[in-house]
Amino acid sequence: MSVSRILQILAMFAVFAHLFSYSAFAAAPKITSFSPATATIGNMIIIKGSGFTGATSVKFNGVAASSFSVQSATSIKAVVPTTGSTGKISVKTSGGTSTSSATFTMAPGVVLSVSSGHPYQKVTVNGAGFHAYTSLDLYFDTADQALATSDAKGVVTAQFSVPASAAFGSHWVTLQERGTFRAAQKSFSVYTNWTMEGFSVQGNSFNPYERTLTVDNVSDLVPLWSAHIDDFSNDAPVSEYAGNYYVVDVTGGINAFSSSGALLWSASPGAGSIPANRLLIYGGMVYYGGNDGVLRVYSVKCRTDGGVCSPSWSQKVANSITSAPRVRGATVYVPAADGNFYPVDATTHTVGAAVTYDSNAQGQINSPISFDQAGNSAYATAQYIHFHRASNNSSGSYSLPGNISDPVMVDNSIYVTTSAGTIQSWSGRTWSSPTSGTNCQQTPVVSQGLVFAGGCTTLAAYSASDGTLRWSVSANYTAGFAVANGIVFSCTYKSGGFVGALKAYAASSGNLLWSGGSCAGAPIVANGMVASSVDSLIVYGLPSMLNGANQKKAVDAPDPKTLKPNHSLSRQVVRPADIAAAVAQVE
Repeated sequence: MSVSRILQILAMFAVFAHLFSYSAFAAAPKITSFSPATATIGNMIIIKGSGFTGATSVKFNGVAASSFSVQSATSIKAVVPTTGSTGKISVKTSGGTSTSSATFTMAPGVVLSVSSGHPYQKVTVNGAGFHAYTSLDLYFDTADQALATSDAKGVVTAQFSVPASAAFGSHWVTLQERGTFRAAQKSFSVYTNWTMEGFSVQGNSFNPYERTLTVDNVSDLVPLWSAHIDDFSNDAPVSEYAGNYYVVDVTGGINAFSSSGALLWSASPGAGSIPANRLLIYGGMVYYGGNDGVLRVYSVKCRTDGGVCSPSWSQKVANSITSAPRVRGATVYVPAADGNFYPVDATTHTVGAAVTYDSNAQGQINSPISFDQAGNSAYATAQYIHFHRASNNSSGSYSLPGNISDPVMVDNSIYVTTSAGTIQSWSGRTWSSPTSGTNCQQTPVVSQGLVFAGGCTTLAAYSASDGTLRWSVSANYTAGFAVANGIVFSCTYKSGGFVGALKAYAASSGNLLWSGGSCAGAPIVANGMVASSVDSLIVYGLPSMLNGANQKKAVDAPDPKTLKPNHSLSRQVVRPADIAAAVAQVE
């Protein structure tokens, strides 16, 4: 045997001897105390003892802590898990496992899969610290939404949908044992976010969650507040997130305002001019695409004192970003001047390979990319619509008469207006109808089986299925639309003017319901408020919202003793997969 081989064998023996010695003689852990003795989901527990160095596990009655950190050989901090229960605490190291002599008591607690959302939002609720095999009612405010049963450890999972009638602002979710006052509560905020141009990745400026404004009260709209942006008419789209507003000024700067109009922060990317620099808000971050091809990303919470923010991160995407980014899943899609769009991973910030839907690309992309519910997508370049069908992974393009608007994707159909004075539909439904005049191609909106489109002298509604004209009203050039709760909101320019006026029409008939103040671009509608930009950001609401009443205010949790169960509810059964997914979301 060679000398080198002998040395290798001796080295291996040395490693095994070291591992055996460490395992055999490492001090076993010992728990001497923990505090507090009673706690609930998400609370921090301090565990005292010895031998904690290198701890690999902390458990509460056999369930792993949500997280833990070894502070020293004598101290560990651990977070009570979502499915924890009353029982012993254990700590495991390479030297063994120690179990507490004292019993940890799990107090009633509740966690939500999401802490905020819009009406109809589906929410999974996890509770712990209840009695075993007991019936629990799940309340949204004071209304009983579901009946569920706890397991052998007093853990329960239930689901509900935020009621359609839930108003913008703070609410409460309560889990309460039926027949006792044992309960746990968690606050929940209701609001509709208008986070990207066109409201959703479909590019369809239709807010299906708005319920505050109706055809009966929209005539009562009044200005709530305005905030100066710049000294020029500003047609940059407005975005809204968690009740706050975000708009780009004429220099390409970003301005963030609170729900009462106070400046939260500003940023000066200095990366080009409107209209390329449009915003996307995703995951609490503001995405800004510059004409220099750099995607700059800011935290919505970067400041609240009106100061200047710097990007949390930035990434060079292309030579020039030419339209608004949109997000689908966790991927941000960025249109570029080279005729491609670029997928950017919102988590890793990496830029994927350039994508085009047509080998005969027709110049720079002039629109955001739009997706329908099935994953089919489209974007525009000058006189072409480029599309991709998800079902068979095929791509192609349509040539249209004149330049075209941003595409809207609904139910496998693509809707656009053209500078030739037409509104067009392709793919799932194929038709063409005249609008009025030429060079007045604004993005249409699809809602409740109708397509709303403006020409140079009219605003009209068409059947989404075949393009039949349903109604038409005289209106000068319309800069953009938003539709919500049976109301069409538009920014309509005065003849020969440089500034438009906000108007509201009944979606079913075209009857004029309200006329408002100045605007220069498409309005947005969310949380019972209408917002539009000109030289200022102007926000309208009902008179009851004046003097800051539109802000999300804290409300007191309902007294569990006053809640009345709905005895007609059927017992809810939640699948194990739903439970696992809910726990993963909150831990």
